[in-house]
Amino acid sequence: SGGANESENYLVGHQFEKISIDFKQLEEPRLVQLTNCTYTALAIKYGYGFAKKFGGPDGRDPDWFKIAITGIGHANEITGTIDFFLADFRFDDDALDYIIDKWEYVDLRGLGEVKRLEFEMVSSDAGTPLYFCLDNLKGRIHY
Repeated sequence: SGGANESENYLVGHQFEKISIDFKQLEEPRLVQLTNCTYTALAIKYGYGFAKKFGGPDGRDPDWFKIAITGIGHANEITGTIDFFLADFRFDDDALDYIIDKWEYVDLRGLGEVKRLEFEMVSSDAGTPLYFCLDNLKGRIHY
């Protein structure tokens, strides 16, 4: 395993509080690639210790795990928030339930120009380990 497109460098984030990336000047984020880290994906799939198996014993529990990406603009205003589900078991058809296990592109263009990106992980289960992986953050700087 490794980063997206087999890159050697990528970020593994663990949330105690919101995780943020600050830019030296205004940036217009375009894309990022995200995935679960192995530890979190296995906890969601099988459950252990404080983490429950998503879906519960019969697979019907509507569990979910997401990362909310919030843009913070020049005057510290929120420019927008994008939710990306790293696992989602809320479907009526259990065959649609998923745990992200590969690098996925997330479109960030709706956030506009930002000086900071904040990442916050939220789960329906308080025991879910709050880890994620990030690679290939792409954007545009206006001169």
